[in-house]
Amino acid sequence: MHEVEHEGLIVSRRGSARALFVVLLGCVSIAGTVRGEIEPLPPIEAVDGIKPETHDDEARLRGIRFALLDWEDGSSKMSRAGLDVEVRLVPDLLASRVAKAYFAARRDGKTHAQALGAVAASWKDWKKLDGRPALEVRLANPGYRRPRDERRIFTFEKNLTRDGVLVRNARGSRIRADLASEPVGLAVRELRVKKFWRTKDGATRRTPAAGANAGDPAAIGREAVISKPFRAAIIEEKPAEFDIIIDSREAERNEVFTFALRSWKSYEGPFTDDLIDLNQDRAWEEIPAIELRVDPPAGRLEVRPELRALVEEARKAAEKE
Repeated sequence: MHEVEHEGLIVSRRGSARALFVVLLGCVSIAGTVRGEIEPLPPIEAVDGIKPETHDDEARLRGIRFALLDWEDGSSKMSRAGLDVEVRLVPDLLASRVAKAYFAARRDGKTHAQALGAVAASWKDWKKLDGRPALEVRLANPGYRRPRDERRIFTFEKNLTRDGVLVRNARGSRIRADLASEPVGLAVRELRVKKFWRTKDGATRRTPAAGANAGDPAAIGREAVISKPFRAAIIEEKPAEFDIIIDSREAERNEVFTFALRSWKSYEGPFTDDLIDLNQDRAWEEIPAIELRVDPPAGRLEVRPELRALVEEARKAAEKE
C-alpha cells in the first residue's frame, strides 16, 4: 500500500480507489431505481369522437369540450305540440361558435392547424360577437319523419324576433331580442292553402280519376279553392337554429330568463309543392305558446381558459390571412 502525506494528512491510494468504486456503484443503483419509477405515458384517447395528435392536444380538446358541456348542462328543454324546443344561455357567442366549428373540423379529420384555418374563414362575420351573451335556440320537428301523408310541419308567418319569440328578465320585463345572424334550417317559402269551399258546376257523383284530386272521394261534386301564395317560415326535417343576442348588463344582473315561443301553427297531412291540404278535416291552427325558464350556466359569464386560448389562436390565424 502506498501512502501520500500532505499537510499532515495521510491518504491511502487503495482506500481512495475503493471509496470511489463504492460511490459509483451507488450512483448506478440509484439511476436504475429512478428509471424504474418513471412510468410510460398513458395512451392517447379519443375526445368526443376526435383522435388527438399528441397528449397536449388531448388535454386541449378535453378542456374545450368541458367548457361546452358547462353551457350544455344549463340547457332548458321542452316538447309541446310535437315540437322539441331547446334553449341555453352562453356567456360568449363568439367562443361558442369557434368551439363548435373547431370540433366539426376536427371530426372531419383536420389537424389542429387546419381546423384553425377553417374557423378563421368565418372570423370576419363572427368577430362582432366577441363577448356577447346570447340565447342559443334549437327547434326540432320529429313528426316530419312520418309517412308522407302524415307528416307534420310547423309554420310561422310573422316577424320572428317581434312576434315569434319573447324574452323576459327576472323581473318579468320584456327585453330586446335581436338575431345574431340568419336562422339555420328555417326554410322561408311561398305557401298556399287548399280547401273545398264551393260546389262544382255540372259535377257528377264520380270520384275524380285524374288530376290533383284523383281518387279523393271528398272531391265529388265540389271544386278545390286554393289561396294566394303567402310567405311563411317552415320547420321540416332539419332542425331550426338561431341565436338571440342578450345585453351584457342583463346577463350579469339576472339570475333567470324566460323564453316564450308563440304564433306558430301546426299542420299534419300530405305536404307537396308547398301546398297545405285542409281536406278530410285536417287542421292547420296555432299551437299554444311554449314557455321555458332559462338559467345561466354554473360558471355564470365565465369562459374556461382553454376556450379563451382557442379563440385567441383563431384570431391570430385570421389575422395572417
